[in-house]
Amino acid sequence: MGELRERVAATVSRSARLIRRLRVPKSFTHRMTRVLLIRHGETPWNRDRRWQGHADVPLNTAGVAQAARLAAHLKNELAPVAAVYSSDLRRASDTARTLAQALAAELVVDPAWREIEVGRWTGLSRDEIKERFADEWTRIAEGEDLPRGGGETFAAFSQRIVAALDVLCGRHADQTVAVVTHGGAIRAALLHVLGLPWSRLREISAIGNTALSELLWDGVSWTVGRRNCAPHLEVPA
Repeated sequence: MGELRERVAATVSRSARLIRRLRVPKSFTHRMTRVLLIRHGETPWNRDRRWQGHADVPLNTAGVAQAARLAAHLKNELAPVAAVYSSDLRRASDTARTLAQALAAELVVDPAWREIEVGRWTGLSRDEIKERFADEWTRIAEGEDLPRGGGETFAAFSQRIVAALDVLCGRHADQTVAVVTHGGAIRAALLHVLGLPWSRLREISAIGNTALSELLWDGVSWTVGRRNCAPHLEVPA
């Protein structure tokens, strides 16, 4: 009986050593980076439907309330957030500061997440741009990627946003990060992860103030989770 116990123990020991040798290396374990792209709260120029670009327009009263409701909602919903990133423009950074405080997360302000620069279009409505810059508007509508109002081309803008997204994935592998940015930046990111050219921008719906879109990176490819969601605004405050 003693010999039998010794043989069984030896077999168990060999099996345990074999299992340890067969464990999957860390480099092959499943890692998922979760990026939450959030548009800033409402501004007076949003209300008037004016192009903001790099203009540092602050939140209005509604925008401040939207940021507070977003923060309360995500505080109850999310697993720990490693950091909250933000464009350096006030409408984004003020929204992000409210969110970071609610989530007890570090706030990182990064100009790379700014909206597209629209130069001479800044502060104008769509109709005003069509009237004053008719040729430029028509050429862009027909697919020519001109600098908007003498500012940025969409290609240059997209390159900036994609580079910022790559930085996040490098810094926060297997973590959740939130990014408070602008509608154009979120649409550029969605085009990138969906593999679509900028000429198909109209297929990406306009992003609502404080709406959230979710991107998942597994180290090989992107998956789009939620897109343009704002459940915190769907019920009375």
